[in-house]
Amino acid sequence: MLNHNKKFTAAFFLFLLIVFSFSLFAFSLSKANAQANPATNAGTTAITVSPTPPISPIPTPTPAGSLASFLTISPPVRELELPRGSSNSYQVSILNQGGSSVKLVLRASPFTAAGDVGGVNVSDEELTDSQDWVIINPNILTLNPGERREITYTITVPKNAEPGGFYFAITALLAGKSGVSGQPTDVTSGTAVNFNVAALNLITIEGPVTYNAQITEFSTPKVIFEYGPVPLTARIRNLSTVHIKPLLEIDVKNTLGLLSDSETVHIKQQNILPQAQRKFEGEFGGKWHFGRYAATLSGLYGDGQMLTYTLFFWILPWKIILAVILAIAIIILLILSIKRQLDEKKVLEEELKEIKHTDK
Repeated sequence: MLNHNKKFTAAFFLFLLIVFSFSLFAFSLSKANAQANPATNAGTTAITVSPTPPISPIPTPTPAGSLASFLTISPPVRELELPRGSSNSYQVSILNQGGSSVKLVLRASPFTAAGDVGGVNVSDEELTDSQDWVIINPNILTLNPGERREITYTITVPKNAEPGGFYFAITALLAGKSGVSGQPTDVTSGTAVNFNVAALNLITIEGPVTYNAQITEFSTPKVIFEYGPVPLTARIRNLSTVHIKPLLEIDVKNTLGLLSDSETVHIKQQNILPQAQRKFEGEFGGKWHFGRYAATLSGLYGDGQMLTYTLFFWILPWKIILAVILAIAIIILLILSIKRQLDEKKVLEEELKEIKHTDK
């Protein structure tokens, strides 16, 4: 009978050990998620570039001003490829949706990238003399309420122009307030900020250009997830002499051999200006997954250059796993307990038989 008690005691301590082990496992998962640095878990990129200076902090947006609510300009973005020595004319449409007339000054201004989500800094200054290649006609106009006007602008590219990117915005400012700040104004394409609305022009001047890019980040918010979906974030820096628009996709595969548990995530194409960085986001969908996953970011840009980067993450529904294991442990303990009671009953019956046999 002592042996049966020892078995029960051992089973009980085994149960406690299982509970303790999985509690420790759950704590380890939480700690791993809190301390994980996705960048250190990434694979290798297919290109190697020299170190580049860090990106400047994202400027604080200027609050929207009076033109934002009623003046629109379209198209908001125009992409062109022009040969040197050419002269071409294009049009933009300006609509006054307000209830009063406005007098506007139109001009071509340079712009640069702001942040990594597609914003730009449009200068309050005109193009420099060395790139004063744009003529706007008319450059001053009055728009009545509800009136739309087509504005023509001509781009004349000198024969000695350097191949690569040429970037400017057609901006509209309220007459008499064209010198509002003297500082760059934070805008996104086609959106009015302060007293400006802008139509962006991304020009590629034909000729030999240098294409180069670098994946500076490909990560997930943490290394271990309990459930899907899993957000994926990539940042790409353009080191080319012209803007690029990479074609990106992410292949996610289960490394435990579950071939059906895979997905290709397609990323929306976005322009990246020279020497700027752009953020791209995707998502590995679905809630129910299990195991270790490899996510490979692949990109094609320029005249056929490739980008690739691989990271790994886990999806472990550990609460469900823990509950199942605890349920199994309880069932095993119940079976052992029932078996112990049956063995004890059998022993008692044998002892009673022996007592009866002795009395005879």
